[in-house]
Amino acid sequence: QCKQHKNKKMSDDKSEATAEAEAVLRLLESSEGSTETVMEGFASTVKKSGIIRRASASEVIDMMHSNSYHGKKNNVLCLDARTTKEYDEGCIPGALNLPLFSNEERVIVGTLFKNSGRGKAMTVGMEIVRPKFDELVSKANALMKVRTDGGNSSETIIVHCWRGGMRSHALAYLLQARGSFDIIVLTGGYKAFRNWARLVYCYIPVNAPYTFDISRPNTAKLRRELQREKAKSKKAIKKKEARLHGLQGDGAEKRRLAMARRDAMLEADDKAAEETAAVELTAARAEWSNQFPNPTPRIVIVGGRSGSGKTRVLLALRDELGQQIVDLEGLAHHNGSAFGFVGHGEQPTNEQYSNIVAVEWFKLDPNRIVFIEDEGPGIGRVSTPAGLYSLMRTTPSLVRLVVPQAARIAVLLHDYTSVADKDNDGNPSLEWRARMSEGARSLTKRIGDLKLKSLLWDLENGDYAAFAATALSYYDGLYDNHIQNAGGCGNGAGVRSATAVDIIVDPSATDVDGEKIGRQVLEAVAFSQLDTK
Repeated sequence: QCKQHKNKKMSDDKSEATAEAEAVLRLLESSEGSTETVMEGFASTVKKSGIIRRASASEVIDMMHSNSYHGKKNNVLCLDARTTKEYDEGCIPGALNLPLFSNEERVIVGTLFKNSGRGKAMTVGMEIVRPKFDELVSKANALMKVRTDGGNSSETIIVHCWRGGMRSHALAYLLQARGSFDIIVLTGGYKAFRNWARLVYCYIPVNAPYTFDISRPNTAKLRRELQREKAKSKKAIKKKEARLHGLQGDGAEKRRLAMARRDAMLEADDKAAEETAAVELTAARAEWSNQFPNPTPRIVIVGGRSGSGKTRVLLALRDELGQQIVDLEGLAHHNGSAFGFVGHGEQPTNEQYSNIVAVEWFKLDPNRIVFIEDEGPGIGRVSTPAGLYSLMRTTPSLVRLVVPQAARIAVLLHDYTSVADKDNDGNPSLEWRARMSEGARSLTKRIGDLKLKSLLWDLENGDYAAFAATALSYYDGLYDNHIQNAGGCGNGAGVRSATAVDIIVDPSATDVDGEKIGRQVLEAVAFSQLDTK
């Protein structure tokens, strides 16, 4: 009976939403729908919590990527009403683009908004969209048919634009009235999702640097600003003392008292500012805890010098040993070095990469360990999300693969030459060699002319083993600094909180067995050699 009552309520809600949507559409399609008064009324309707369902970013991601929603994964259709250009720069993973405006039309409406005001822009915008109503419904039906043919039976459609405003609600009312779908609007739009993606790992301020310390929120930038202000204060103090020294009698005493009162006032202001910042930080962290109540997975970092087979081990942990991982390089389509493009397609935009990684993190089981390869802030042209990077640099759990040089060179030869584009003779193509040469030249300032000439000579003569050995002589020192310092920036500054547990590979090995080493990693974890609490 409870289930029947719930189904009846959902059906009634859907009917009310459809009726509301029909009323709105009749007005927008009428001759009156072209007036600024009507469009302002529509804008007001959008701001109200009407019958059309709304959902937060976390609820939307749960519906799209969790098994808990209707017992199926990704069984809802998410439609992005933004332009193709906006969508290509970054979108919610799994969302499909159904733009109301073309790129050019959005420019027209935006220019009108700036020059003629909101009313005129909304009116022209609706005049552009109105002739597309039938086409938009048809496209939505086609996209839903592809989804249902794939085995997903939900008729739920999530709609969003940039801020969850006019574009998403116009599409929502249209599809609710004409498409007989169960429509949900993402509250706050794509902007809200981006905020969710930034915070999904841990609390971290907007635009926080990679040196941000979760436990001590004073950033490096803030410390530098404080130091500069302190230096200025010292100069000002010396100047005041010199002026005071020139005064005599009552004048000197009055000046001293005035300076003391000013110092006391500044000290009180500083104390008040610190207390206010502490209260704001506590409130922000409390808000984050409410938004993300579930615990975060325990991270074990898989480290090791270049060519140690870290990615092989990571993939073996997932594919052969049933562990959960986040493959940052695989998601970035890049191996992280100057030559990391080999074997990969085009990289996603930095914005889209952070979106993808956030969703992958969300899908993890928080009660299990997650293995992540030790990475720097940048992987090719994309950046590791700052929140995740902070967790990676502060986790106490770190394994370091110690692999003999011969095996490391074998790994590099496989990863960089066997997957390279080939010419008719089966050798790496001229394009591959040109890009490898470009990568080597990008290191000139770091390795010097002598090593660069050696790399280019080896590359030209096909001595790829020698090329790999020379490259390792540079990357080894860089990684040794990266693994030990707090920021992971390769300059050796600071101290990392984790203590590395070495996984020793047979010194006579000539290659890396990912599954075998993966079992060694699991043994290190199982025997509590790592603090995973």
